[in-house]
Amino acid sequence: MQRPLIGIPPCLDARERWRAGRVYVYADHAYARAIDAAGGLPVHLPMQSSPAELVARIDGLLLPGGDDFAPDRAYPDDVTFDLAPGEQIAFARERARREQLGERVEFIQDDGRNIAGEFDAFVSVGMLEHIGVEGYGELGDVIDRVLNDDGRGLIHSIGRDRPGPLNSWIQRRIFPGAYPPSISEMMVLFEPKGFSVLDIENLRLHYARTLEHWLERYEAQVNTVRNMFDERFVRAWRLYLAGSVSTFHCGELQLFQVLFARNRDNDIPMSRDHIYQQD
Repeated sequence: MQRPLIGIPPCLDARERWRAGRVYVYADHAYARAIDAAGGLPVHLPMQSSPAELVARIDGLLLPGGDDFAPDRAYPDDVTFDLAPGEQIAFARERARREQLGERVEFIQDDGRNIAGEFDAFVSVGMLEHIGVEGYGELGDVIDRVLNDDGRGLIHSIGRDRPGPLNSWIQRRIFPGAYPPSISEMMVLFEPKGFSVLDIENLRLHYARTLEHWLERYEAQVNTVRNMFDERFVRAWRLYLAGSVSTFHCGELQLFQVLFARNRDNDIPMSRDHIYQQD
């Protein structure tokens, strides 16, 4: 069976986008490894003025994410981030240095399965959908190894009310290999290691609003996108964003946040009152 060709556009240099009149770009090989592991054939796309012909020859397109960083607003204590290789980690370290957070925030370039040490918290955001249910046991092993006895864990993931495959068109065109799990499928992370689920929050309507903003911003730049690619690409991503808004509004997809701790930890609040108390 022929593997689908998945294109990966380059990223702009986040540290300094323009130097001496030139635009610097880079390719993050972590995306290529993930596509290859999912059964696709990754293709790094060159930066060019008329890529429509090139894009027409591939079966899907992966758009790398952008930069955002504000750990000092979210985490008061020392924080460790495990990042994919590439210039993102250089950007993050430089940003931490400029924000005078170099002694409090550590960025590690490695396979997440190699995390070492003990931590007060383990947070996974948007990863579960991309490692597959078959990888949950191994992730549970990692969490069990590094989370201290009174630590907390949080899994943030797009999911479903019952097990089922992701839309085949999105699998083919947008997120090859992705799989949004149900809560029952997530339990493979917790049950074998004696973790207790403390709270589950469903943020699907929040994510629907996020997608609405993405769609609005996409339409504001649609002519730029059309010039970069073609009308077929424009329609595909409009369909994806608009369809995703509807999917979250109607409850076909969920956005779960699962808070957990070790089952012998009794240092937990008796209610949610503390969340709503005024300072």
